[in-house]
Amino acid sequence: MADEPDAPDNLAARLGASGQLLVRSGIEIGHTLEAMRAAADTISAELESEESLFISRVLEVDARNGTMTISWSESKQANAELMGKRSITFNANHESVHVRFIADQPRETDFGNRSAIQLSLPKALLAVQRRGLPRYQGAPEPPAQ
Repeated sequence: MADEPDAPDNLAARLGASGQLLVRSGIEIGHTLEAMRAAADTISAELESEESLFISRVLEVDARNGTMTISWSESKQANAELMGKRSITFNANHESVHVRFIADQPRETDFGNRSAIQLSLPKALLAVQRRGLPRYQGAPEPPAQ
């Protein structure tokens, strides 16, 4: 990723008034995932089984090949469930922004001297700023007279 042009990786600064940012640029997605890797952010996968909890970290982002490599979870059951899926929704928090993306084609690979999971890079990434204060319901409108 070092040979790609610099892109702002501060998601919070780029969020609009809605507090949401949908990223579709492959370069920006790669930069965001690389920033998450460098920060050692935890990612979690959404699985059907409530007994399985898949928690991992991004190990490598390879924009040229369109892949990302993540570590195995400590849960063998969660690993098996993830490997049985075609696509997986991941969630993470990066720089106080909630990040959500879908990666597909999980396959076992070697990373250095250990086994890991390789996936295709996501085609889109959603960043959502969590509210600093809770949202309160206002009083209902008085009935028209």
